Amino acid sequence: MLEGWNEVDEIIKTKMIALSANEHQCSDCLHICRSRQNLGVHIEANHVSHPEVICSLCGAKCTTRDALRKHLRRHRNPK
Repeated sequence: MLEGWNEVDEIIKTKMIALSANEHQCSDCLHICRSRQNLGVHIEANHVSHPEVICSLCGAKCTTRDALRKHLRRHRNPK
């Protein structure tokens, strides 16, 4: 996706603890999620320094890649 994100992804992976097939825990704050994806979003938003995420369509700054994904949906489906 963006340069520099491979390192962020590796840090996120190291902070994930698999409790079971459908429970994953953050090693920093012990937050539990039912999916790895949701836990990755939690860790990126709360525990990892990462590059700035900017919308290529309007220049808006988003706090995480997940926030950018949700932002881009609004470009496709404005209401």
